[in-house]
Amino acid sequence: MPLHAKWKSDKLLAFAMSEDEWIALKRNPERVYLKMPCCGCRAIPKTSKLGTQYFSHWKKGECTSAPETAEHLALKTIVAKAAQGQGWNVTTERKGETPSGEAWVADVYCTKGKVKIAFEIQWSRQSEDECNRRTEKYKESGVRCAWFTKGSKPSGYAINYVRDLYDLPLFEVTAQGASFKVVRYGVDIADFVSGMLDGELKFLPKQGQDLLVQPRIQQDKCWKCEQSTGVVIGVNYFSADKDYLGGSSFEHEAGFIRKNYSNETLLRFGVGSIKDRYSKTVEHYYLSNGCINCGAIYGNHFLQIEFLHSEYDQPFEYIEVEELTACQQYDLHTHSLEPSWFFRGEKGT
Repeated sequence: MPLHAKWKSDKLLAFAMSEDEWIALKRNPERVYLKMPCCGCRAIPKTSKLGTQYFSHWKKGECTSAPETAEHLALKTIVAKAAQGQGWNVTTERKGETPSGEAWVADVYCTKGKVKIAFEIQWSRQSEDECNRRTEKYKESGVRCAWFTKGSKPSGYAINYVRDLYDLPLFEVTAQGASFKVVRYGVDIADFVSGMLDGELKFLPKQGQDLLVQPRIQQDKCWKCEQSTGVVIGVNYFSADKDYLGGSSFEHEAGFIRKNYSNETLLRFGVGSIKDRYSKTVEHYYLSNGCINCGAIYGNHFLQIEFLHSEYDQPFEYIEVEELTACQQYDLHTHSLEPSWFFRGEKGT
């Protein structure tokens, strides 16, 4: 069900009309000239149970356009209004096609200068392959596409990706009545779209970006002597502005840690030396943590588990200690840190 209709030589945008204007349109005798954009049949202005203004077919005919849920209509309206509020030219149900002739219809279509963005609302079941296929059509047409999907549902209902992708900005949304929030950042959808179009959504780190690196230190009770010791379970990465970007486990970064943080420095922060130790479990020597008191080895398997548990504590704060800070240039192809979407400096959960 569209948010726009044809009226004589004009195009009416339901999301751009005030409540009073909408009521006046419903009472206007010339409303009989309203036409649906999908099939040209007569349209009537309606209001959904969530208060969304939209156009519907006057009577059921042969039109093949699919119906939309009240949530889908509401989200289209919120996104369109937010984009319009940021100075973008906005329309809905915008039809287009790729250079090879494949058709697409954007839920919300925004332009500013040469920039073109399509917002897709996916409130029904859709496979990842289908999402990628539709996104690729926009890419071929020179249109950037972002997705808002229904969150907090069983697997296969909402689209879930293991990692963030630059070519597929996809964010889960939850609904409570007429209120919608982006799950990952806990912000209202209108605020998110406004910030997104204002450059506050960034994919970081970028190729070649300079990173600040600090050890992720955790206190533990030694398994052998039962005394307290510090262990390096991984590293934390920060931007030049000291925003937290993510972390990587000790096993992946052992060489970098040994090279950039001397045992003397680690000792001053309550951490045992990083050196080659023999492991009876794997029956060979490898670069490892050790207890500051008795030197007992801390195995990588244990450190990996501790690192994963500590991920729930993010974002981590930058420590203003020069001795604990190293620099590294980001290389997407070799680095263990995968880039992610950050909104106003937050990676979200």
